Amino acid sequence: MKCYVDTSIWRDFYEDRKDKFRPLGEFAFEFFKMVKINQAKILYSDFIIKELLVGYSNKNIEEMFEFLTEGDILEKVKIKKRQIITR
Repeated sequence: MKCYVDTSIWRDFYEDRKDKFRPLGEFAFEFFKMVKINQAKILYSDFIIKELLVGYSNKNIEEMFEFLTEGDILEKVKIKKRQIITR
């Protein structure tokens, strides 16, 4: 299984965010833990990095990804122009 994780999930995980009703950071952590246990892949792209750089340093992003760097779980993919939606 391969999953492309949205920027908000990375933020939930890193900041251990919560909303009024749900522990979003805990949900993200459990999802990442499940991915590790099942030896699945988390896909990310330069687009995700670019979005994360709006609020975080490169060091922060490395810390976010650190949990998944063991076991060859993270996989960088290229985004093609036809995959980008412009409005």
